[in-house]
Amino acid sequence: MSADPEKLEDGPSSDCGRILQTQAISMIDQITVNVGTSEDNKKFPVLEAVIRKSSRFFDNALKHKWAANKTEPRTIDLSEDSPDIFNIYLHWLYFQQMPIARARASGNKQAKGDEYIDIAKCYVLGEKLMDNAFKNAILTALVDAYVDQPAEPRLCPGRLTLQVIYAGTMEGSPARRLLVDIWVRLAKETWIQHLTEDLPHAFVLEFSRALLLSKCSGKDKDDEYSWKEFVKDYMEEER
Repeated sequence: MSADPEKLEDGPSSDCGRILQTQAISMIDQITVNVGTSEDNKKFPVLEAVIRKSSRFFDNALKHKWAANKTEPRTIDLSEDSPDIFNIYLHWLYFQQMPIARARASGNKQAKGDEYIDIAKCYVLGEKLMDNAFKNAILTALVDAYVDQPAEPRLCPGRLTLQVIYAGTMEGSPARRLLVDIWVRLAKETWIQHLTEDLPHAFVLEFSRALLLSKCSGKDKDDEYSWKEFVKDYMEEER
């Protein structure tokens, strides 16, 4: 079995990544993650130590007191989740990259909309897996996807993205707050047509309050505002 990440002793501080031999994680011990329904089911072999270090969900599920009561203690069931979205998570986990961009810096609005939806689904998965580092990376990806458009008007995360986030997160979620603030910062008079019953009710309330507070405070939109700095206000503490 691999070492418990919480019980590793303190090692030397090194910019090059030099650590104690006892801190090495096992590159052999694997678990199986069963993802998707019978129609699209996939079984992912995953390095146990890597995923436990990042995800509190997996770390808890693989602790002896929980795993010992299961018929297959080395298999984790995520049958309600999408294999494609879980594959994005694993790609990030191993390589710190997310294969989500449909068409880089293109004017294809449909492709950009689909990318926003995948980003939202990734965030909801990160919420379920209790992986704050992944959720933080996803919020950065959301802002990057918005900025990475060739010309105005840029496509803003819309109805379907909002529906995914509000269905899969709790009140006060950083993703909810970020989307509300993005809409407040970008909103124009013509956007009134988008405030329909198809939008999550909680979002409409939060957006209305935030927009009113913004107007009352006298804060104007800053065209030079750094979106990459903006997203840092929504980051959660990582493991």
